[in-house]
Amino acid sequence: MKIRNVLLLTTCLLFLASSIYSQESFTHPEAHITVTLPAGWMYEADETKLTASTEDESLAFTFSVLNSDDMDAALEEIDAMLNADFEEIVLGDAEEMDFNGLYGILIEGTADGLECAFAVIDSPVEGLSMLMSGWAAPEVIETYSEDIGLILNSISPAEME
Repeated sequence: MKIRNVLLLTTCLLFLASSIYSQESFTHPEAHITVTLPAGWMYEADETKLTASTEDESLAFTFSVLNSDDMDAALEEIDAMLNADFEEIVLGDAEEMDFNGLYGILIEGTADGLECAFAVIDSPVEGLSMLMSGWAAPEVIETYSEDIGLILNSISPAEME
């Protein structure tokens, strides 16, 4: 099941689900973007990147701040990264998305048998954007569909004081 479809299916489930405790939210202080991780997820964070994975490490997301808001340049960077690391790459068409008021472009596909998704999301701060990438085996996407939905639905402009 594709991540975009999982996002649509789990949006309704998230409204019905009981509160999940121990979720953690991360806000990039310069890019002004917030992302929330489900309870139990492991992560490493520094000034420019957040890498998060399930406890069993079968699904991972990376969020990196880019010093550019040029969508074409970011998409070219994704192509170069994929071509350097994978042999069999099949990507779908780029789709425009709205991440809680943040414009983004989502690309889904496969790379050497893994499901992958990439999104370039405009930051509320001019000259910055966020690159999100996610990887997992197809059966893992279905297993963690609620977590994926929570993460994707949480991406939003930060409320800065």
